[in-house]
Amino acid sequence: MTVGDIVKAVRWCIDEEAVNAAALADVSAYDFDGGTHTDLGLMNNIIRNKIPAALRWVCLHAPAEQLSCSDSSESSDAINIIQEDTLYATNSIITPTKPLIRVVRVKGENWHRAILGDSLIKEDSEEYLQLRDENGATATVDRPQAAVINTKQKNVEVCPSNGTFVLTYIKALSDSDISGLDDDTKEVNIPASVATSLIYYLAYLLCTAYGDTRAKSLYENATLNLLRTEK
Repeated sequence: MTVGDIVKAVRWCIDEEAVNAAALADVSAYDFDGGTHTDLGLMNNIIRNKIPAALRWVCLHAPAEQLSCSDSSESSDAINIIQEDTLYATNSIITPTKPLIRVVRVKGENWHRAILGDSLIKEDSEEYLQLRDENGATATVDRPQAAVINTKQKNVEVCPSNGTFVLTYIKALSDSDISGLDDDTKEVNIPASVATSLIYYLAYLLCTAYGDTRAKSLYENATLNLLRTEK
């Protein structure tokens, strides 16, 4: 999907939501099919500028399987959002090779089970204080523990920490992943399964920027279009 395709899709999305075009800004009319009105160009620029924020939102909220590019129908140069590292822990800390935005799974070589991202304990929680207490109960291979450490890069602290660990995570998109957005021919090769949510969320951001009341329904549509998986 190119930047130009995204811009057109967002404008179509807003039009389909029956937004009063004149209410989006202090102008008499817009041509959602590619007119030359000066303010339409401004609208397009706002959409382009909001693409990184929309990509980040999708990465934070989409189920991990939606962000995987393993489907054979996906472009081979799609943004590789899901990362998997096999690493040693240094002083119980696992440092991913790329800045992470969300942990999907962590599994120790000797652990009897993996820990999913939504089961990681928080750095400021009582559970974490107990994990760090040398006189307290220690996590075991039967009942391992892992916590997200909010450094600049974000690391994962594990216990027990012997052997190697496989860390599966969603990386933070780099500048090179999302640069050149002022060029309508620039490819934004995200997985097709999250494209609809990306478009609706961009439409939500645009309407929010203009104070349009339809922003709420667009946000709800963006969320509903993310697949929900059963626990």
